Amino acid sequence: MRLLVNILLILYSGVSYACDCDGLYEYDAQLEFDTTSSLIFLGEVVEYDTSKNQTSVFISEIIKGDYAGDTIIIDANSDCSRFINVSGQWIVYARRNESGNFYASTCGLTRSLLFVGWYVFPPNLSDRQLKQSMKSAKKENVKRAKKEIKLLRQQYNPSNG
Repeated sequence: MRLLVNILLILYSGVSYACDCDGLYEYDAQLEFDTTSSLIFLGEVVEYDTSKNQTSVFISEIIKGDYAGDTIIIDANSDCSRFINVSGQWIVYARRNESGNFYASTCGLTRSLLFVGWYVFPPNLSDRQLKQSMKSAKKENVKRAKKEIKLLRQQYNPSNG
């Protein structure tokens, strides 16, 4: 019976797709990739809807591109799109998908300016060391983001850089 169930599961399983982020593991390559985005902005997550895979973001500053409203929906329903599900301030590199909706690529630098959840810390750290490492990672993340934002402002809007 187990064998039959396993065979059925294998036959029933669908095709899986993976994003091709080849060559985009270095920060500079990601930044170059992301500067081809149609809209780059700073914003604050208003809400995220896990049932629709969409995030509503209040735009505090547009660095590149045009958008008429002050709140944008970032869609995560297409291949290689990232679901923004952490509240707070973000830098978003948005592209348009086939349906014309904006999305953030999983291969790019769209990220929270404060959350450091993507850092990997050594497993043998004490609680004190882990807290210090997280504090340092957060500080480094904010420092890098400020530098990145300054460079983007200079490139796309020199009068505000």
